[in-house]
Amino acid sequence: ESEEAKFIFNAERRIERIEQTQRNDAHKLIEECMILANISAARFVEKAKEPALFRIHDKPSTEAITSFRSVLAELGLELPGGNKPEPRDYAELLESVADRPDAEMLQTMLLRSMKQAIYDPENRGHFGLALQSYAHFTSPIRRYPDLTLHRAI
Repeated sequence: ESEEAKFIFNAERRIERIEQTQRNDAHKLIEECMILANISAARFVEKAKEPALFRIHDKPSTEAITSFRSVLAELGLELPGGNKPEPRDYAELLESVADRPDAEMLQTMLLRSMKQAIYDPENRGHFGLALQSYAHFTSPIRRYPDLTLHRAI
């Protein structure tokens, strides 16, 4: 999970302080519902054989995995999964370091070791979410790919 900042302003409209936003159960529920809507929309257009843009996330490169593992080794940690770690291996690592003071830094390093997600008309799955089909559907007024998916449906 990534942290979000909330800016607190004074009477002169200057930043007084920055606070960490707290995600509550309602936020988490909404996030899960949005992910399910994105999955459902992707599956729908796939089944209907409608052209659409999928949100794909390829597996990390061998070089990125090797580099990430060498950093982990220096910290006495390891990424399970052998030569081809799966999403569950990354999740297991994050769970194992959750209580460490450097957990946020490790999460950032893990994310940077991965490829960036992109839009593609060919569905190749979403590695980071461990999903076979995924697309952006829930924000058509702020993301154009979502709008194109609405039109395809």
